[in-house]
Amino acid sequence: GQQQQVDLARLRLDDQMAVASGVEGIAEQLRFLQVAIRSAAINHGDLVVRGRRVVCPGQGLADIREVPLKHGRQLWMGYLANLELVDATGEWEHAGPGGPTQARLTLSLNLCASVGLPMMWAIDLLARLVTERCRYSGRNADAKFEELKRDMWNNQWPRELSYEVLDALNGGFGLRNVSVSCNYRGYEQNIKVIGITRRPASHEMFQWEGRDISVDEYFRIRWNKKLWCPGLPCLQFSRQGCVPIELLWVRAGEHNLEVGKLRPEF
Repeated sequence: GQQQQVDLARLRLDDQMAVASGVEGIAEQLRFLQVAIRSAAINHGDLVVRGRRVVCPGQGLADIREVPLKHGRQLWMGYLANLELVDATGEWEHAGPGGPTQARLTLSLNLCASVGLPMMWAIDLLARLVTERCRYSGRNADAKFEELKRDMWNNQWPRELSYEVLDALNGGFGLRNVSVSCNYRGYEQNIKVIGITRRPASHEMFQWEGRDISVDEYFRIRWNKKLWCPGLPCLQFSRQGCVPIELLWVRAGEHNLEVGKLRPEF
């Protein structure tokens, strides 16, 4: 599209139609500037935009350990940007017959917080959630997380991952509705998780070409993927569809972002 550059300090009402119609006459310029601010944030690789909200993933007011959240989430800071005329009504009432010659604008940046998930392997998120369920804290939690992560990447189903914990992970504050990606088909595919299986990929069975087959065997035959961790569960994206957890990673940025009032569950 056509590019346009506007200097905020020199925005003037030179258009006779704008002068004649008063404040409403520069509504289009204001809308353009709002869009320009939003577009600048979108084009910045480290920022996430949701409406007028601009979020800085991974950036807190202080060390993220000082504002810990549950369920693997992080508190991300950002701002709400708003442009408005200063004392515009008074200026138009006391202006001469030609109207005011310059509109003074203010840019307000209101600090706001959002809840998000950083990019990570799905196995790492599972280790974090299981650690949380074990009710460890502080350095003990960090050590347990590293232990669980190491065991899972070594194809060991942790004893802490019981049926009770698996059922809890199927809820909205576990793995349900987390947006993940995989590329075993040769291209990146985005998936919304609906749950986690109770059996590992080596024992999770389904019908394929007229016979029962495990997820592990299916991926080895159909996609030429020999799983590193067939002893771990799969993540479900439909009632009968699932993908080995080792092949999935959590999508970052706006894909797992929650805005609005911080819920007490976090």
